[in-house]
Amino acid sequence: MRYGASLQELKDRLTSRTLLAVLGLICILICASLFQFVLLPRLDAYLVKHQPNETLHPGITGVPDPIITAMLLQVNESEIFRTVEDLQKIPTRAYGSPGNREAAEYLERRL
Repeated sequence: MRYGASLQELKDRLTSRTLLAVLGLICILICASLFQFVLLPRLDAYLVKHQPNETLHPGITGVPDPIITAMLLQVNESEIFRTVEDLQKIPTRAYGSPGNREAAEYLERRL
C-alpha cells in the first residue's frame, strides 16, 4: 500500500470487517479528542464557576450553625425507633381511617 492511496483503493484492499473496525477506531479517536479538547475544558470552567464559596454563596461558610447543632444534639436514636415501632402497631394509617387519626394524635402527643 503506497502513501496517498485513494479511498477506493483502500476499500478494495480491506475487507468490510476491517474497514468497519478502522472506521470505528477513527470515530473513537474523534470522540475522545472532542471530549479532551472541547468538552473537558468547558466542564472544568463550569465547575470552577459554580463551585460554592463565600463570595458566590454568602451564607455558606462551612462553620456549623450553633442552633442546628443544638437541635441535632437533642435527637435520640432510640426514641426515633420507638416512634416508628409504635406507628407500625397501628393497623392502617390511610387517610380518613381511624388509624390515621390515631397516628396523628400519637405524633401530636410525642411533639
